[in-house]
Amino acid sequence: MNTFLKGSLLLIAAAFISECLEFVINVVLARELGEEGLGLYMSILPTIVFLVVIASMELPVSISKAIAEKEKIYHKSILEHTIRFTAAFTVAFLAISIIVFPLIPVFNAYHPLLPWLLLTLIPIIALSSIARGYFMGAHHMGKIAAANFLRRAVQLVLLIAVFQLFHFDTDLAILIALCTLIGTELVVLVYLVIMFVKEIKVMDEKPSTPVKKSSVLQTLLSVSLPTTGLRIFHAASFAIKPFLIKAALVRGGMVEEMAMVQYGKLAGVAFTIGFFPAFIAHSLLIVLIPTVSEAYAKREIHELNHLLRKIIAATLLYSVPSVAVFYFFQIN
Repeated sequence: MNTFLKGSLLLIAAAFISECLEFVINVVLARELGEEGLGLYMSILPTIVFLVVIASMELPVSISKAIAEKEKIYHKSILEHTIRFTAAFTVAFLAISIIVFPLIPVFNAYHPLLPWLLLTLIPIIALSSIARGYFMGAHHMGKIAAANFLRRAVQLVLLIAVFQLFHFDTDLAILIALCTLIGTELVVLVYLVIMFVKEIKVMDEKPSTPVKKSSVLQTLLSVSLPTTGLRIFHAASFAIKPFLIKAALVRGGMVEEMAMVQYGKLAGVAFTIGFFPAFIAHSLLIVLIPTVSEAYAKREIHELNHLLRKIIAATLLYSVPSVAVFYFFQIN
C-alpha cells in the first residue's frame, strides 16, 4: 500500500506539472505557427498517436504485468526475449511503413519530409516501451515520472529556443515543431535507456533463471494483442476526428481555412482543458497495472479488493467536482 501510494502521488505530481507545461506549449505553438498552422499541427497529432500505439504494441502494459507477476530471478530472461521480439517487430513495422507512408493522402498538406521524419519515431517508441514496461513492473515510478516530466519540459525548451533563433514559413515551421516533438521523445529514450542499462548491470551481478521464449511471448501477446486492438480502434477514431470536424464545419458554411483555424483552437485549447483532470486517472492506471498483477499472482484477493475500493472512492472524490466545475462554466 505504501509503495502504491508513493508511486501514485509521484506520478500525479509529475503529470500535473506536465499538463500545465502543455498549456504553455500550446500557447507557444499558437504564437509561432499562427492560427491555421496550429490547426494543421493539431490535425496531424492524432495520426502520430495512431502510429505510436502500433509502434509500442502496448508493451509497457504487457511487460509491466509480466515483470510484476514473476520473481526477480526471471526478469533478465524475460527482458532478453522481449528485446529480441521488439527488435523483430520494429524492423517489420518499419518496412511496412516505408511502403505505406507515401500512399497516405493525409501527408499531402504537409512538408514532404514529414512521413520520413515520422519513421524515426517507430524505433524510438518501441525501445522506450521496453524500459517503461520494466520500470512500471518493478515499481520504479520515480523514473516514469521523470520521463513524463522530461517529455513536456524538453519540448517546451526546444520550441522556445528554435523559434527564438530562427524564423520559418508555415510548412517548415510545422515540420520543425514536429521535429521538437520527436527530439523530445529521443531525449526521453536516452534517459530511459541509461536507467535501464544500470538495472541490467545490477541483474548481471545476481543469479538468474532462464524462462522459455514461448512462455514469455505468450505472456506478452496475451496482453498486447487485445489491448493494442482496442487502442488501435480508439486511436483510429481519434485520427479521423479532425477531418470529420473540419468537414462538418465546411458543410455548415465555413470556409476551409477558417475550419482549420477553429479546429486548432478546439484541439489546442478546449480539448486540453477538457482532458486536464484525466492526468490523475492516467497516473493511477500506470501504478495499478503492476500492483493488481502482482497481488492477483500472489492470490492476495482481499487486499486487492480493499485497494480497488479505495481507488474508486478516490476517483469519485476528484471526478465529481471536476464534472461540476465544467458544467458550471458551460452554463455560464
